Amino acid sequence: MCHPVEVDQQQRGPAHRDGGFSMIEVLISIVLMGLVITATMSLLRVTVMASSTDRDHSNAHAWLQTGADVLYARELRPCEPAGATAINKAVIIESYEETLQQTDNPEEWPDGNIEIYDLQFWHINMDPVTKFTEEGWGDLCDSLDTNLQRIGIEVRSETGEIVERVEVIIGE
Repeated sequence: MCHPVEVDQQQRGPAHRDGGFSMIEVLISIVLMGLVITATMSLLRVTVMASSTDRDHSNAHAWLQTGADVLYARELRPCEPAGATAINKAVIIESYEETLQQTDNPEEWPDGNIEIYDLQFWHINMDPVTKFTEEGWGDLCDSLDTNLQRIGIEVRSETGEIVERVEVIIGE
């Protein structure tokens, strides 16, 4: 019959580990988890900022489109005097800006964030001697022949970081 042999603890050698984690392993795992969480939070922050910027661009474009549509629908304010440099340009700009500022602005942006940055008139000049014709946009009023106006509209976000522009051509 076999009897189990009892081995003394000193004969077995060094004590076996209990299978737990050492302090170094715990610290390394905490550092790695911290790096992953930091990277994830940075990515989330960038995503939120990009979403906000994209929303502001969309709002600016929508407001510009509304403003352009309203200017197309309103009555044209002709320049004066015909055949000379327009003297009522500031009055025309003020009139058009009043119309623009009546449009619904996105997310309660101030009405002053939409404005006209440029107004030019299409003109055709023909030299009676040479019959040379000059055509183009400028301050020269040609309301008798063409009566076209190019209006530059600008929208700024509340912070001023987003600036969108569009040019609208209106005429009779």
